[in-house]
Amino acid sequence: MSNDSQGGIRLVHDANRHTITSRLLILQSKRLMLNSVHRRLISLPSEPQVLALLDYFRAETQRAQHAYHSTVLKFGSPEDSDFWVIAYSRLVTRGGNLIAKLQRAAPSLPPAAQAEVANDVVALEKIVEGWTESMRRSMVRAVA
Repeated sequence: MSNDSQGGIRLVHDANRHTITSRLLILQSKRLMLNSVHRRLISLPSEPQVLALLDYFRAETQRAQHAYHSTVLKFGSPEDSDFWVIAYSRLVTRGGNLIAKLQRAAPSLPPAAQAEVANDVVALEKIVEGWTESMRRSMVRAVA
């Protein structure tokens, strides 16, 4: 591999790392603003402007967290434990959502299909448990 291609790879890696870092800094800033508004809410209960601001910063924080997670999954390295924590977290969330949808839909199905969906739910719950355990292991590696 030539020095030019190695330099290009390093440049892309650095740009990806900076993109992830900038998304993390945005998320942390949103969390700080949310906490600040929350502290004000405690001292000024039921102020409509503060309640509206709190709702706004909750939504902004959720959007920033989603953007950070998406950026880590798009530009991050599978060698980083944070990547796996986020990946497994997404899988667990989506698996839980799918389980809930299947459980809500099951009562409207014929009995044979209900039994099949019940078996699918049990199988999916086991898969989600495995993802949850993998996420926990990744979290331990992230803090170690």
